[in-house]
Amino acid sequence: MKTLFILIISSLLTACLSLANASSINDHSGKTINLTVINNKKQAEYIIEELRKKIPYNFPDGCFAKAHEMVISLEQEGIISGKYFIEGQIFYKSSWGESFWLYHVAPVILINEDGLEVPYIIDFFLSDKILPLDEWKLIVSKDKRTKITDSYFMNRYTYDPTEKEQELNEYRPEDIYDMNLVFKQIQKRLDGIQQGK
Repeated sequence: MKTLFILIISSLLTACLSLANASSINDHSGKTINLTVINNKKQAEYIIEELRKKIPYNFPDGCFAKAHEMVISLEQEGIISGKYFIEGQIFYKSSWGESFWLYHVAPVILINEDGLEVPYIIDFFLSDKILPLDEWKLIVSKDKRTKITDSYFMNRYTYDPTEKEQELNEYRPEDIYDMNLVFKQIQKRLDGIQQGK
């Protein structure tokens, strides 16, 4: 039993150490954003699978709140992520019908693939798995009516595009408040649908 306990602790320490690598990307203005490099895709999927359960990805709106909750949850697991924003006129068809967004945002993580640090997007409304950035951008822009005007990386603290010129270095309380309010509104809508309202 003692040996099993030591093996489990050793495995956990190894997993934590493998997440300790860091790299950086640049935001829209050229500022450096430091991100954790996750050792491999399977490790990323394993960590994210549990975190996604508390986020209402089954609803078409509130991408900013979903992204914020995920980056906070990742940080609590020792993973520093960022966000990727796409602005424009975005049309997207789903089981909910047609959505129209002026922007879309999702968390971005870096995964080591054969020595390369590949940006992956976490967006379980658009895909049931994490996707390389370029594949995700194709899904977002799939509708021929979609017109993209800008796309860029931002740090994990940026809640929506109105904050992109600010140099945020912590989560703003008003953004956390709004995130929680959005989740309550989404849950109310989902409950109403289940009750046939």
